[in-house]
Amino acid sequence: MAEYTGHAIGEVANGSRQYIATGAFSNTWDFGTRSGQVRIDGFDGRDFAGTAESDEGGRDYGGPITGPEGFSGRIDGSFFKGGGDPAAETGGQFRLEGPEYRASGTFAGTK
Repeated sequence: MAEYTGHAIGEVANGSRQYIATGAFSNTWDFGTRSGQVRIDGFDGRDFAGTAESDEGGRDYGGPITGPEGFSGRIDGSFFKGGGDPAAETGGQFRLEGPEYRASGTFAGTK
C-alpha cells in the first residue's frame, strides 16, 4: 500500500464565469490489486472521490469520480520513478461536470 498526496489545479467554467481553482489530491494505492482510492478535495469548494484501476503494466490508472449530487467526472494518471523508487510520484489529468459546470485540470502527488 502506498499513499500519495499533492495538489490539483484546473480551469472551471461555472455558468458564464471562467476561473482557475485548486484542491488537494490524494491516492491510496494497492499495487497488489492494482487499484486505489483517489480524491480531489476542496476543488472549487467541492470534494470528489472514486476508485481507480490500472492496466496490466501497472503504470497507468484511471476511473470515474463523483462529487456532490449531480457532479461526476474521470481521473487518469500514471506513476513515475524517482530516487530509485519505480513509483515515487504520480500525476495526471481530471475532468468534472455538473449542472452548468465543467472543469478540467491536472494533479500531482508524491509518497
